[in-house]
Amino acid sequence: MILRVPFEGFADAVRRCTSGEEAYVTNRNGLVWATAGEPGKGIIVAAAADVAPEEARKRLKDAGLMVHDGSWRESDSDASLEEGGQTHVAAVAYRSGEPSPGLWMDAFPSPVTQSQVLRAMYEEMVQNGEIDEVGFEEFVRVAEPNVVVLSPEEVAAYAAKNCESGDGED
Repeated sequence: MILRVPFEGFADAVRRCTSGEEAYVTNRNGLVWATAGEPGKGIIVAAAADVAPEEARKRLKDAGLMVHDGSWRESDSDASLEEGGQTHVAAVAYRSGEPSPGLWMDAFPSPVTQSQVLRAMYEEMVQNGEIDEVGFEEFVRVAEPNVVVLSPEEVAAYAAKNCESGDGED
């Protein structure tokens, strides 16, 4: 069983869910992963951070954990810590030809920049025939886009907030 938490809450989750004070840190898919395990219970606590490995180690040590190189996994063939749950969500609000602004959304399996998001949006809109083939720079100028990219930790924090507040209905 894997418990994924935001990096900021990792040390507290390790203390709540395992009997240890040790964490293992590794760098995979452009993110730093911190994991801790409780072999007898089959529990793994995992968190990803978009920081340098040295910074992650320092934060974990400052939080009172002993830090080692490596990672916990359920099995040698299990890549679930590095794969599922690492979706980066991107949204672009833009000036449209309608009275209200347009909204374009997509998801990416790894971190992306605002420029990469805009390029993906542009290419999709050209391919779908939603816009005439104009240059990318002209597209950006006319669309006046506002780009937001949410990391997996931010998505999880929003979901956790809504879980804590009830069913999300007003």
